[in-house]
Amino acid sequence: MPFYHEQEESTPPPYGEDICLDQNQIEQNFIQRRTQWIRKDQLAHGVSSQAFLGKPVVIPRLAVHSMMSSPLPFMRAYAPDLQQLNISAEDFMAFIDNLAVVQTEPAPLQALNLAGTGIGFIPWHWALAAGLAMSASAIAGSKTITKRRTAKYLEIVNRDYFNPRGLKVSLYKDDDLFGLIRYPSNRPKLA
Repeated sequence: MPFYHEQEESTPPPYGEDICLDQNQIEQNFIQRRTQWIRKDQLAHGVSSQAFLGKPVVIPRLAVHSMMSSPLPFMRAYAPDLQQLNISAEDFMAFIDNLAVVQTEPAPLQALNLAGTGIGFIPWHWALAAGLAMSASAIAGSKTITKRRTAKYLEIVNRDYFNPRGLKVSLYKDDDLFGLIRYPSNRPKLA
């Protein structure tokens, strides 16, 4: 062990070693971090074969979002009927919170969109065109990445957590949801 005035002999890693991760590995690591709340021993306590939900559990978003913005998070709510299926409030909140994280636009694309918006304020036609192109590509990229991340997250959460309990999580738009829960279309929208 070297003393404070001696330097430890260590060689830097070779320059040829590539420690960069490709985009698929980055996405896998991201989703893996978002699903760490799922404990593999949770089903050991067992779910009664008699347990089932009489009605779907519907959790709304906090507010309506526009086509140009990212989806707003879901309300942090829990249905006590889920307890009979061995779904605790803590686990359900972790599911909702991590779904919100998964649906957040990637920070680099948010920055690109902001830069495009800023460039669009420069009073020349080329700057306006460049700013619009930057913003449009950032929005399209954000939508694509968010949709892919959400689908992967729901696939893993359904497979590892909800399907073993006889449940399936899905995301629906209002009109599709009304048909699913048999809510009359001529009635006012639910709050």
